[in-house]
Order: sequence, then C-alpha cells, then structure tokens
Amino acid sequence: MKKSVYTAVLKDLGPILWRNIFSLVVVIIGGLSLILLILGDTRDGFFLGIVILINIVVGIIQELRARFALEKLQATTAQQYKIKRSKVSHEVYAEQIELGDIVYLTLGDQVPIDGVIDDSNGVECNEALLSGESENIAKAKGDKILAGSIIVAGSARVKAQKTAENSYLAVMTQNLKKYKKSLSPIQKSLLRFIELMAIILALIAVVILLRTYFSGESLVSGIVQIAAVAATIIAEGLLLASTAFFVYGAVRMARSKVLLQQINAIETLGRVATVCVDKTGTLTENNPVLEVIMCYGKNTKAELQKLLSTYLVNESAQTSTSQALSELANKNDTYAIKDTLAFSSTRKYGALRLAQKQTILVVGASDYFTKGLAPAEKLWVNQQVSTLSKGAKRVLFVGVATSGKLENPESLKGLHCVGLVVMSNALKVGTKDTVNYLQKRGIQVIVISGDNPHTVRAVASEAGILAGKKTLSGSQIETMTDNELIQAIATKPLFARILPSQKERIVAVCQSTGVLTGMIGDGANDALAIKKADVGIAMFAGAPASRQIADVVLLNNSFASLPKGIELSDTIITTLEMVACLFFSRVWAGVILLLSTLLFNIDYPFSPRNITLLNLFIVGFPILLWTFWPRHRVRSIHESSFLARTLPFSLINAILVALVTLGSYIGASSFSQLSANQSKMFAYIVFLIMNVFTINLIPFAMGVIKDARQQLLIWLVYGAMVLVVVGILVFPQATSFFSLQQLSLKVSLIAIIIGACGAVLQQAAARLHIGNRIWKKIILHRAHK
Repeated sequence: MKKSVYTAVLKDLGPILWRNIFSLVVVIIGGLSLILLILGDTRDGFFLGIVILINIVVGIIQELRARFALEKLQATTAQQYKIKRSKVSHEVYAEQIELGDIVYLTLGDQVPIDGVIDDSNGVECNEALLSGESENIAKAKGDKILAGSIIVAGSARVKAQKTAENSYLAVMTQNLKKYKKSLSPIQKSLLRFIELMAIILALIAVVILLRTYFSGESLVSGIVQIAAVAATIIAEGLLLASTAFFVYGAVRMARSKVLLQQINAIETLGRVATVCVDKTGTLTENNPVLEVIMCYGKNTKAELQKLLSTYLVNESAQTSTSQALSELANKNDTYAIKDTLAFSSTRKYGALRLAQKQTILVVGASDYFTKGLAPAEKLWVNQQVSTLSKGAKRVLFVGVATSGKLENPESLKGLHCVGLVVMSNALKVGTKDTVNYLQKRGIQVIVISGDNPHTVRAVASEAGILAGKKTLSGSQIETMTDNELIQAIATKPLFARILPSQKERIVAVCQSTGVLTGMIGDGANDALAIKKADVGIAMFAGAPASRQIADVVLLNNSFASLPKGIELSDTIITTLEMVACLFFSRVWAGVILLLSTLLFNIDYPFSPRNITLLNLFIVGFPILLWTFWPRHRVRSIHESSFLARTLPFSLINAILVALVTLGSYIGASSFSQLSANQSKMFAYIVFLIMNVFTINLIPFAMGVIKDARQQLLIWLVYGAMVLVVVGILVFPQATSFFSLQQLSLKVSLIAIIIGACGAVLQQAAARLHIGNRIWKKIILHRAHK
C-alpha cells in the first residue's frame, strides 16, 4: 500500500493558507492598500494590492513546495508494518492500520496504535516518550500497549483497538500534531527583526500622520508616504527566502543520502558543537562477525554449541548479534525450555529456563555475572574479556545456574561459566576521516556505548577520537550530580556500559552547558537520546523507532555522510547571511533616510511603486542568483551569532547609503533647477547605484570563498539591471507606471558619478571592517561594565 504524499500535504493546507494570508507583512501592506483605495488613490492602492497578492501566492507555493519535498523524501523511509487483516497479510503504514488488524511488532519498532497484546514472546516496551519514565515494562497476553511505546525486547502480535490518529499519543499531543512551521535559530532572528521593524513603522506612521495633519497636506499624501516607508523597511521576503534555501538544502542533502525529516534541521546540523555517537552501527558495522567460541575448563565445544543453539532458536529479539550467531542455531540440537527472557539493551543479556532440572541459561555481558562465579572462573573470564576487549572484540558470556530469577542476575545460584563467544565489528569505511573532520572543526566527539569499557576505548582509539584517560560507566554516572557530570565531560571521557536513560541524560547535560548537541545512533536503545538532542541523527538500517524520531536519517547508514551535510549546512547559513545583509542594508538605509527627512521636514523621496522596482534590483535579482548558486565559506562553531555577523556591516553600509542619498536629495532640491519630482529621481538613482553595489560587497564582508564563475554571473546581473533601467526610462509609459521621472543626460551622469563616489566610500568601509570594529568595541565596553 503506497503512502499518499498529497494527502499528507493537503492536511496542512489550511494552516499554510492562514499563515501566508494573515502574516504581519500582508496585514500591514494590505491594510495600507485598502485605505488608499477607500481614499480614492486607486493607482497606488491597486499596485500595492497586486504586490501583496503576488507575495501571498509565492509564499503559499514556496511553503507547499517545502512540505511536498519533505513529505516526498520522508515517504521513502517511512516504516511499514506487517499486519494480518481478514486472514490476509499486508505491509502498511501506521495511518493505514484499521481497527481489529493484527500488527506484528519486533525489537526496535515504535508501536503505531493503541492495542492489546494478542501473543507475546517476552516482549518489553519503553513508554518514556509517553510518560517520561524510562523503565522497561514487560507485556503479557491480554495487556494493553500504547502508541509511541518502543519495543526494547522480544516480539509480539497486537490487536489494534484504536487507529493511529485516535490513539492515546495522538490525543495527548493533538495540539502539537497540528502542522506548525517550526523556526530555526536564523528564522527566529529574522522574525524578531521583522517585528522590530513593524514597531518602528508604527511609530513613524504616527509621526507622518501628525505632520500631514498640521501641515495641511491631504491624508492620501500621508498614507502614500507610509506605504512607501512600509515597502522599504518591512523585509517581507526574508522568511520566504530562508524557506527556499532550506528546501534547496534538503533536496541536495537527499542526493547525498542524508534525509532531513525537519527541513530546517540543516541549520542546526551546521551549528552542532558536541556530537554524541553510539559505537556499534555508527562507528563500526552493525553486523558483528563471529570469530571463535571458547570453552571454559572441562566443558566441551559440543555442549557450548548446544546451549547457544537453544538460546538462538528461542531468542525472540532477533538482534544483530543473534543473526551473526545464526550458523550455530540448529533446531534439531536444542534443549527443551520452560520460560524465556528476551535480550534487551537495558539488561545487556537474555535468559532461558531449561526444562532439564530447571537449569537457567544466560547469554550476555560478563560484567553482570562474574560476581556469582567461583574465583578461578571469575579470574579466567576477566582475563579473557580484558585481553579480547583491548583488541576491540565483543565478548558474550555463556553460563548456566541451578536456580534463580531470570530477570535478576544477582539471584542466580550455582552459576558457572560454560564459555565465551568472541565477535568483532569492523570500523565503518570513512569513520576515521569523519572523526578527523569533526574534531578539526572543533566539535567534541563523545562515545556513548553499552559495550565493555576496553572495547569502547579500543574502537575510539582506532577511529581517532580524542579522548581523555577516563572511561565512565553507567554505575559511576548514576552517582554523579549534573554539575559533576559536566566537569567530567570537560575531561573528554568515554562512556561504556551505559543504559538508554543514561544516554539521554548525557545528551541533556551537554545541552545544559549552552552548546548545540547532536546524537547519532541506530538502535532502539538510542531513541530517547536521539529525541532529546538538538539534532537527532539515525541510521536508515537501524531500529525503526530511532529512525522515526530522528531529525536526520543517514540513508546509506554511513557516518561518513555527515561532513557533506555539514558543508552544505555551512553553504546555506552563509547564503542566508548574505541575503539578510541585503535586506538589513536596504531596511536600515530606508529607516535612516526617513528619519532624516522627518528631521529636515522634507518629503520622503520614494513612492511605493518605485520602491517595488528598487526591491527587484537590490533584493530580487541577487536572491534568485544565490538560490541557484549558493555561496560557501568555512564556518567556525565558535563564531558570532547570526545577527552579530550581519548587522555590523549592514548598519555601516546603510548609514553611508542613506547619508549620500540624503545629501544628493537636498543638493538637487536646493542648488539646482530641478523640480521636486526630478530631485527625488536624482536621489533614486544614487540610492539604486549604492544598493546595487552592496551586492558586490556582501561576499567579501561575509568572508565567502571566491568563485570566478559566480563573480561573472554577478556582472551579468549588473548588465541586466542596467538594461532594465534604461528600458524603463526610455518608455514614458513604463516611467510613469513606476512613478519615475526622466532626467537629462547631464543630470543623470552627475547622479551616476555621485552614486559611484558613494560606492567608493562603501568599499573603503567594507575593506576596513569599520562595522565589525565598532561592534567589538561596543561588546567589550558592555563586558567591562
């Protein structure tokens, strides 16, 4: 059964339409358009209305494209469940499960529906995502099980009593599950800036209306000026541009086998300063290779193989370990059993109660059983495990006890070792290079594993992970306070024998230090930590639960895919910084120019229609250019915030643009024979030239890598702009439509020369990094205070 991408997107159509039709920008510009129409200025009113209508349509199309692209990518990785309906087996998605269906669940699955256990093979589930409690809960036939739970041991058949959309999880999170466009750090900064400009616009509008009233000018004249100011200082395309770049990044990442399940996770990926990684399946191959089985004392290989065969035939968890040992499973050579305890990553072992004399068979990590062994056995086991683990081998303990409880290793009586199973997990191709890339970038790589401490250290060393001398175990961190754990993490320890809930805690403690933290894993035991992290990353071939919860899925199961994703994130962040510089420079220049005209009690030189044309040149063209050819730079995780990087250049550049434009406007009005409208056109040319030149300065100011082809494209864009302007000025109808004035060749050349001189000042300010110098002095001054 195919997953309908269109259906998923259509469910979110209402919120998307509402958000774009009733956005802050639409309300402001649309309201001004309506007022102008009511007051009789149909030309400016209709023009503003058309502009805002285009913005609404483009915004809706862009967001629908983003949602469609994301849904289409996610559809390729969505989990399918095996079900039985009317005695016929099907493979369906969670939302396609119906009441009464029998759903088959195994280790690592996330339960899709509320139901009742129809049959249990030692199944245990974790309900931490529902209740916050990380204890594993055993489920027997007839027990209820809730959607959102994760199968951490065994397998089960579940009869659906509620569909996914009516489940307890869906009801509990009904407000969260409504489509809500989450904002990235950059988008939040942009939204704050837009809101600030809206407040400034409101204050300016009051001043303009008061001046209009006391000067005796018409109300229409005042509203037109407010509309022109609004078109200048409301950066209506900023959030739209960020969405477009995130979509671009998501599609590009998918081509590199990196799937974004949250489309703006691309930004978070580039800002991560700490990466927590699971060992098996992330640093190493997930599928272990059997190397040798070792018998203890007088135990025979045949006896050890028969015990292992019994365990493997009856083990319901079907882990990668049991699959690796499948060659030892022989259904014709097993003991009869009475009870089972499926393997779970929390216990680190599985157990069977054999029918023969009620003997208990245990298979798992030796740490949990050595206490009950005789001294000689304990010494042999510890020596073998220590030696083998230092060689990055995985060792399973196989033992039998005469009595005790399956779920309590300490209750086992008469425990003795039968032998050890030695396996290895090869380091994944590209792991060393990836670790080296992350550490060169300044990212701390923390290994969090449930494996033996010696094995963890050996694998970390082989991978090139820079780690301190400490290896902390789950039992050790259990006694630590969060502050003590923060201090311990600063020493770059390795974490071994860590439980799933402890993985989540380590991630949370890393986040509490103020750094963005990523978690990479593949198992059901990683799901809680992946969910907790700022950016959770899962392997596609891993447990479905971890894949469903993750923000990012590595489709080729390769840790080595991460650098490509981070580099693309750097590109998107850099390009968004450049776009923001364009908008900020234009907005601040408009604000400063407006405040100056109010101070000198002169009219604002621009109208809504010629501002729209201006925006096409100084914002529209470059955004289009950078959308198809984003710019790149090597970023540092320790660099300044988004606003701290973009505002210093933008403010200084805007001040120069505004002052030169104001001087040109006043000069043309006072010291020439130009009319008022011609003086405004004179200022318009100067303003246009300096803003267009800003496009050429921004790459240098943002430190992007030079690209000869892109520079050539910029010059071609300049040429296209000149042709468009000349074309508009040649045809009187076009000139009138955009509320422009034709000037003589001599006056036009003078305006061009003044604009060029202003560009020289802009170049000098950018080369001297004046904005950044002033910004640093302000920050240092505040720090001293």
